Amino acid sequence: MPNQKISPIPQVSIIISCYNEQDHLENSVIEIERVMKQTSCEYEFIFIEDYSDDNTAAVIRKIVTTRPNAKTVWHKKNVGRGGSVKEGLMMASGHYAGFLDIDLEVPAHYIPVMLRVLDDGSDMVCANRIESIELKSLVRLILSRGYKWLAHFTLKINTPDSEAGYKFFNLDKMRSVIITTQNQHWFWDTEIIYRAEKVGMKISSIPMVFTRRPDKKSTVKLIPDTISFLKSLWKFKRQMRAESTADSRSIIYRHVWLYRAVMVCLYGRVYWQRFHQLANYIPNNASLVELCAGPGDFYLTALQNKNITYRGFDFSSDFVKYGFARGVNLEQADILNMNWPLADYYVMNSSLCHFHPNAEKIIQKMLSMAQQGVLIMEPIKNMMHSKNRFLAGLARKFTNDGKSSHLFRFDENSLKELTDKYFSSQLVETKLTKNKRERILVLKQ
Repeated sequence: MPNQKISPIPQVSIIISCYNEQDHLENSVIEIERVMKQTSCEYEFIFIEDYSDDNTAAVIRKIVTTRPNAKTVWHKKNVGRGGSVKEGLMMASGHYAGFLDIDLEVPAHYIPVMLRVLDDGSDMVCANRIESIELKSLVRLILSRGYKWLAHFTLKINTPDSEAGYKFFNLDKMRSVIITTQNQHWFWDTEIIYRAEKVGMKISSIPMVFTRRPDKKSTVKLIPDTISFLKSLWKFKRQMRAESTADSRSIIYRHVWLYRAVMVCLYGRVYWQRFHQLANYIPNNASLVELCAGPGDFYLTALQNKNITYRGFDFSSDFVKYGFARGVNLEQADILNMNWPLADYYVMNSSLCHFHPNAEKIIQKMLSMAQQGVLIMEPIKNMMHSKNRFLAGLARKFTNDGKSSHLFRFDENSLKELTDKYFSSQLVETKLTKNKRERILVLKQ
């Protein structure tokens, strides 16, 4: 679990994924701090301890003891470099966030340069490693360059050094891309480049000197990792080909009538009644923004006869078209990247789970834009939690909205843990819906 001990709101988050890094970790952190002192940025460290075999965990504990700008995550099993970096990026508080291999074979002094490139308008900036040719590392260099050529040839990537472990991001732009990545190992670096290029993100590269450390035992296993790279590349190429020819959304998110039919089957008549229960918290003459509004069922069922100024946002063009044709003020938008309007109330129905593991950031932003309060109605009993494997598998298959995390659902304990940890002072009321399958949260700033 993360250990939160953050001082002022950071402008930059530095993710340090750690696996067997005991020998150089502390000195590398000191060097990064020396470099960051040259900037005017508030920054945070996010250490992801990936179940090391050595004394890395103890070194991290020593480091964070004297650093209030540090977060830590302790893995109970080895996840992989890609999965660790993604986890750190998704919990980052900074406007900019990035990671670098903590052995500093590519030096930390390039960080300020990368931040300036982001300031100049890039969405992502990557290292382009320049390495001298040495006989003892010749095989590794040949394999690295061979893989680089193969990745560029196969995926048509334009960024010169896609697999470099040194990247910084404008999170306001890149968070929605990062969340779509799936590989948890070394191939993650290539995947994030491909996905960012595919959606038109502005990516810059900076030449950086790479100096191999003779005192460091690499965690890269040359032959197994090379084979893994090639398998991941082939698998990813097939996956991208399939995605380019098929809608990745589950079928219920492609047809409003089917979505509603499934909801009614799951909830019965309570599906419509629960909207009225939520609407009771909203007074007449209020302004309201609904995030992830779907086809506008909340407005159509419980709000259209009230004197409410309503705006709804959803990324599904099919849902937005349906609602708009029926008089609902819906707009198509990616809420992670849009400009949020001020309103008396912000509302979210049955969608908070899609923003895991950063649900608290969505709620915090809702609170900052809501002048009166935030209303969240979130399921705590789901088919995905069923002990019946068939039902749980069916739920996973049919709840992919094509955009966000669809493999996580809150239960009573995890939702309570979220509110207790982040919103104990803002939570003014919580109650179950009549069918006891959802919990309503009422929050005020």
